[in-house]
Amino acid sequence: MPLKWIVKVFTVLNANRRPGEVAVGMALGFVMALQPGFTFFRALLLGITFLLKVHFPSALLGLFLFSFLAPLFDPLLDLVGGLILTTPVLSSFWASLYLLPLLSLTRFHNTVVMGGLVVGIVLAIPVYLLVRLLIRLYREKLRETIAELPVVKAFLKAPLVVKIGGWLRKVFSLTEGV
Repeated sequence: MPLKWIVKVFTVLNANRRPGEVAVGMALGFVMALQPGFTFFRALLLGITFLLKVHFPSALLGLFLFSFLAPLFDPLLDLVGGLILTTPVLSSFWASLYLLPLLSLTRFHNTVVMGGLVVGIVLAIPVYLLVRLLIRLYREKLRETIAELPVVKAFLKAPLVVKIGGWLRKVFSLTEGV
């Protein structure tokens, strides 16, 4: 399994896509990863990735990669969400939203969900800029150097890697038109 993800990371980095499209996908994956479980907001963001010109595999990769870091942010998300939900000025607003029939199902009243949404939206732009910069640096400075390493050449010729690469190309070609 880790081998597939290593191949997937390099496939996304080397994809013939604009760095901005890949970076937006990673930023959306970051915001989705800050949502605990499968919330309404995660489903909404997943739907948005289908509507925008976003590199969808990078959004899924961002969701996967940032999901490992998200539990480290839970205390911060809980604190931010608690501050937002317990602000006296907003208490009647939150109460009225909670009374709406379907809106309570979004779990916005959960401190980690609210904190994840707010922190994710605030940090989405810095994540986008950082990922875009890293992709550009990788493509301009490191891609050729890494591709010429004997270890990488041997790795790419391994039968399992060739098989996984072919499978990933098929999967990515299916998601490119989405």
